[in-house]
Amino acid sequence: MTDLVVETHGLTKRYGQRTAVDGLDLTVPRGVVAGFIGANGAGKTTTLRMLLGLVRPTSGTATVLGHDLSEPSSYLPKVGALIEAPSFYPGLSGERNLRVQTTLGAIPDRRIGEVLDVVGLTGRGADPYKSYSLGMKQRLGIASALLGSPELLVLDEPTNGLDPTGIREMRELLRQVADTGLTVLVSSHQLVELEQVCDWLVMVDSGRRVFQGTTAQLLAAGSDRLVLATEDPRDLDRLVTVVRDQGALAERQGRKVHVPLGGVEDVTGFLAGINRAAMGEAITLVEIAVAAGTLEDRYASLVGAA
Repeated sequence: MTDLVVETHGLTKRYGQRTAVDGLDLTVPRGVVAGFIGANGAGKTTTLRMLLGLVRPTSGTATVLGHDLSEPSSYLPKVGALIEAPSFYPGLSGERNLRVQTTLGAIPDRRIGEVLDVVGLTGRGADPYKSYSLGMKQRLGIASALLGSPELLVLDEPTNGLDPTGIREMRELLRQVADTGLTVLVSSHQLVELEQVCDWLVMVDSGRRVFQGTTAQLLAAGSDRLVLATEDPRDLDRLVTVVRDQGALAERQGRKVHVPLGGVEDVTGFLAGINRAAMGEAITLVEIAVAAGTLEDRYASLVGAA
């Protein structure tokens, strides 16, 4: 990677005895949608605040758009950000709220119509902000972050509180923004959504990095799993024992038995062996399926290993 938008080395932030970010090394290539993944309290927001010059690191170094973290004024004009919930004047329209920012930032007013179009609010720009739904408020916040034509867009949990429709719209918006050539760094714990939109992933746990790379690399490193179901649900626990007697791991999850396939070279033979063993115990299988590993699976395994 010769063109990095963000790069950190040993980035650390302590609050008294508590370490929020612990020696974090991460990179974000130009032109990607980068997912910054971690549970609540994993250090995501603190890291973003350090990158935006809102919090001073305890130790470590970083560069944003090629400029040192110690000089945020050298790169912040090229960064758009939405950290937590957007703040606007409730009684003003979306358009007038944006005009306040263009006036203060000496940004051409033509950008207001352009960014409202990007976020899908062209027809609602004249409506009062207080009449907006939560999803519309989030989109207006992103429009605000885009006003200055940034090279990097930083978003902290943009789907918090959104319903499934709002989450889908936000995912589509992020992809649309990224397709313009903008680099997007988005933190979230909505793993399913990030799996569908992100090209690059950085996973953190307790302030430490546990994975960094492309989404494809992460999913390829995960193992598929076998999913089994029995005709009689009372046979599920016996089926777990049967599978374990075959030398494999097995876990009951609701009305299914899940069997990791990591390290299994002959999957067909493995399935046949389990089926024969189940028949020998008078257990009738009504489902034998191979499920691909998901981002949630990989996150859980990486965090558990860490």
